[in-house]
Amino acid sequence: MQIQMIKGANGVFAPAFEMDLPALQGFKTGEMYPVEIKRSRNPQFHRKVFAFFNFCFAHWSADKTEWKHFDERKQFDTFRKNLTVLAGFKAVSYTIDGRMREATALKR
Repeated sequence: MQIQMIKGANGVFAPAFEMDLPALQGFKTGEMYPVEIKRSRNPQFHRKVFAFFNFCFAHWSADKTEWKHFDERKQFDTFRKNLTVLAGFKAVSYTIDGRMREATALKR
């Protein structure tokens, strides 16, 4: 079940919409329930980042790499992942032939 919640005074979370109240009626007051809270991505910032990635990709030449035979979507995905690694948001590992490969996401 996913319910949009709003944090109120004193750290109390309440459902954002009235239609979600019946779904919460089955929970007992005073009981403990595990809850996973995710902060949603900032869509305006996300658009700006991808506009920057597209700008960089437009000025980068794939014909000087081993990617020249990939389709444009695959080239962009690989380019974007490498930019993410270079920016420090992912840990870097290397393949046996010395090529860079992204590993796991860093905890921030």
